[in-house]
Amino acid sequence: MRLTIIHENGSREGMHQSISGKGIISLGRDESNDIIFDQTEDKGVSSFHAEIRQRPEDGRIVVMDKSSTNGVFVNNRPVECEAITSLDHVRLGPQGPCFRVDYAEPTLDPAKGSTAERGRPKATAKMTAPMQFGASTTASSKPSTKKFGEKTAGLMIRRALEQAGLISRPGTSKSTDYFEALVEKKVSSTSRSLKKIILTVFALLFLAGSVVGITLYRSRKLQVITTQVNYGEATGGTIARNNRYNIFLLARQTPAGLKGFCTGFAIGPDTLVTNAHCLVQATPTSTVAIMNGTPGHRYPVTKVASHRLYVSTRPSPDVGVIRISGRLTSWTPLASMIQLAALGPGDPVFMYGFPDTLNREDAPEATFVRGEVGRLTTFELGPGPFEQTKLIQHSAFTSHGTSGSPLFDTQGRVVGVNAGGYALDGRALSGYNFGVRADTIHEVLPQLYYAP
Repeated sequence: MRLTIIHENGSREGMHQSISGKGIISLGRDESNDIIFDQTEDKGVSSFHAEIRQRPEDGRIVVMDKSSTNGVFVNNRPVECEAITSLDHVRLGPQGPCFRVDYAEPTLDPAKGSTAERGRPKATAKMTAPMQFGASTTASSKPSTKKFGEKTAGLMIRRALEQAGLISRPGTSKSTDYFEALVEKKVSSTSRSLKKIILTVFALLFLAGSVVGITLYRSRKLQVITTQVNYGEATGGTIARNNRYNIFLLARQTPAGLKGFCTGFAIGPDTLVTNAHCLVQATPTSTVAIMNGTPGHRYPVTKVASHRLYVSTRPSPDVGVIRISGRLTSWTPLASMIQLAALGPGDPVFMYGFPDTLNREDAPEATFVRGEVGRLTTFELGPGPFEQTKLIQHSAFTSHGTSGSPLFDTQGRVVGVNAGGYALDGRALSGYNFGVRADTIHEVLPQLYYAP
């Protein structure tokens, strides 16, 4: 497979990358990919975002989403696996880098009804020797077309018979013609047997190659399917890599400089989520959101909103939203109501945030930890129907700075917002922390965008 990736925007805008001899071409920000995107400029691209491969049944080139965070789009349409042409525009994420794939597309040969690559010369008909005037039309009049090997073998056998006295030299007797005919018949018979042996060997080799090829293809396809099924499941490293640039350190301006105080995470191009109790300290004029791993990416806060039912003195919908100045290219996916309904005790969760004692405003680097769901309760800490059990008790390690951190499930979807921990007689209970279920976020967003 030979093709050329033509980058239309992003960090590689204007570049052409030609690749040949590979059955599968991987794309992403990880350095092990064939097409590598920039870690900073192409943040909407996952570490292992997509792959390009050739479909064996018809030779078409297809682009396949590898369970990326922001998806794959062909001509602005989200796809999972799509055959593309040289004119199609492929985009990694809704606002990510865009490119085209230029290759020799398979076309239909109208004369034969089969596919052939563009530029391949058409087969020409083999010319047969013209019939000589006056020649007999019987089968015996077919021109002699002895092959080189047959002629050489015949001469050697003829000379051996001459030396043995079994045949006369040319022109001496009729026995010469007889033996020559016998020799030619023997040589032809031997040649036919040799041809049968060669054809049989080639047929066996072709059959063996086909079996090996089909076995390798099936095993490769099985491996790809297994990778797609397991990708992002119960693997914290994958979730951390995919969301590295979606986590933000919230910092406020103090006389001593910027001071981090909470964590936020992106859910849209200009929207972050945190805790309502964090927004008490987040005045738009003095607060910035610093992107994880990239201290130079700082976004001023322009507006904040807290859940109307939040109460600071007891468990409540401790969720707040922030609008920033600027446009992000990647954000965390929120779990659907079906996924949230499946969440239960014992399920693993992952938290990604900035522990207070480890905060560094000049070099922000979030901490990724794992815990388990202990129970789901109402804000009154009792049982209830799904619509009311929005308090998630979990065992992931927390501190003051991790307030507002996202809680991910094993699919990499946000299921909750970390809010704090339980205390007994003023002493925090280790491993007994709680978060607010992710669907509560949607109850606050109207205040950010529609409230005066």
